[in-house]
Amino acid sequence: MGQRAGVGLKCASVDNGRRVLELGPGTGVVTEALLARGLDPRRLIAVEKSPCLIEVLRERFPEARFVPGDALELDALFPGERFGAVVSSLPLNNFAAPNVARLAACIRAILDPGGCWIQFTYRVLNGQPPSDAFEQVDSELVLLNLPPALVCVYRPVTLDPARPPL
Repeated sequence: MGQRAGVGLKCASVDNGRRVLELGPGTGVVTEALLARGLDPRRLIAVEKSPCLIEVLRERFPEARFVPGDALELDALFPGERFGAVVSSLPLNNFAAPNVARLAACIRAILDPGGCWIQFTYRVLNGQPPSDAFEQVDSELVLLNLPPALVCVYRPVTLDPARPPL
């Protein structure tokens, strides 16, 4: 899927010098696509819950950094750190609403200004950002993937100083 999902991977631009955080890399399909598009593996950091998959990923991509942990704890895993893009293959449709809200808050807190959140999903009729704190700026339906996938690109909503934060 990763090589076919051009719109999302464009957001994780390989030429802007910013770090990219990948959530739930699994066996590394999207990781491989990011690196194939020219992302310097030293700028790629990925959070994976499974110790077995981390071993596989470290073997496949020795220059990238793989952090064992839970994406819902990004604030603890990366205190004070910022990223130009977050690429997520996490199955958000299977998460409880409070966990999606927590993840969105964590992602918003670690994104650089102008950064984006790229979300891969198999619920192709979704069309809604995972949180009111984000707006969808692009999407691509990848029909050649089995099952078909939707790749959505979100950016944080600009907060009006006159309104209270979300």
